[in-house]
Amino acid sequence: MIPAFGCGGSWRACNGDVACFMGKEKGYPAFNPYIYSADVLLPIVDFDMQDAWIPDEDKAPMVRAYMWLHIALGWFFSLLAVAGFSGLIKPE
Repeated sequence: MIPAFGCGGSWRACNGDVACFMGKEKGYPAFNPYIYSADVLLPIVDFDMQDAWIPDEDKAPMVRAYMWLHIALGWFFSLLAVAGFSGLIKPE
């Protein structure tokens, strides 16, 4: 995971500035994988982790695809839960 900031996580774009590369100049929250996963999975809840951190495509290209799958499943299960609670889905 890399901080999501203006230079896009590129060491060259930060001109070798460690604070820029690590995202410390903008006050990013510390990365927590459990909170990040909940933030990506739950479409209504916003923990500000998804806005501050993005998967590094250079090191793990499939992680970004998994993130989109995680988001789609979160929406699917949320809509399924709403349909179940509202009575649209009834057991026979």
